[in-house]
Parts: sequence; structure tokens; C-alpha cells
Amino acid sequence: TTEIYTLSLHDALPISDNGPGFTDEALIRMWEPAFSTRRIAPSDKGRHQGMGMYIARRMMTMLGGHIDARNCPGGGAIVVLSFKNLEDRTAA
Repeated sequence: TTEIYTLSLHDALPISDNGPGFTDEALIRMWEPAFSTRRIAPSDKGRHQGMGMYIARRMMTMLGGHIDARNCPGGGAIVVLSFKNLEDRTAA
């Protein structure tokens, strides 16, 4: 199960789940290009290349925001997309 909700109207979008969470290795390396915790079968050629979190971080940086990922204390994981405040963008 994945829940998506806004923390406030302009600032952050947390996405959480109730799965096993991230491994210690994934928490350290998830931002590296081509890092994946999945075993890639020959039939998966061209899919599951471990670029998702790398691309997400690059996109958030280009938008002036950032992305954070961590495990939840009670289990599961949370990824938070933090956007530059919309009021700051319109003032520029």
C-alpha cells in the first residue's frame, strides 16, 4: 500500500509505504546511477536499470527542491519531495 498526501499546500509531498523499508546499503547508495537492489533477469533487458532515484534527485535539484528517503520507525519507508515554496518562485 502506498499513501500520497501533501504535508502543506506548497512545500512537500511525502510518499510512504508499509513494506520492509530500505536496506542499509540502499539508504547509502540509492542516489547512484545504475544502483538497484533487484536481480536483473536476462528477460528484463532494458528494464529495471536502477536509474529511478538518481533521475528523481536530478529532477528535484533542477526544480530547486530536494528529495529525501528514509525508513519509518514503525516499518515501511518514506520518500519526501520538498519543493521550493511557490510564493518564492512567483516573486522572482
